[in-house]
Amino acid sequence: MEFKIATADLGEGIFTVSVAGEVDLATAPELKEALADVVNSGAQGVLVDLSNATFIDSTVVGVMVSARRRAAESGGAVAVVAPAGGPPARVLTLVGINDVLPLHETRDEALRTISAPG
Repeated sequence: MEFKIATADLGEGIFTVSVAGEVDLATAPELKEALADVVNSGAQGVLVDLSNATFIDSTVVGVMVSARRRAAESGGAVAVVAPAGGPPARVLTLVGINDVLPLHETRDEALRTISAPG
């Protein structure tokens, strides 16, 4: 599957950044730029959807942790959709990312988390 990235404004300060295909050292800069654009726009919630990612590497982990840190500095939140059993979930679970960045099975679950007051 060819790498693709899409950003959507869901309103009320919530954005999604969805990727499909392989996200690795070669494509991570596009993800980093998309996340930076969204976070710098003042987003209060960013949902990174890896549901259609067929592969991720450690570069992606660093990009997402960095985005979470930048979002938190301005009171925002980042959540990740990585369904259990999929390649992204296996990598993210292996590196213990859930201690730093919440992982969710579905977009709806992630949206409830980043949309919750407080």
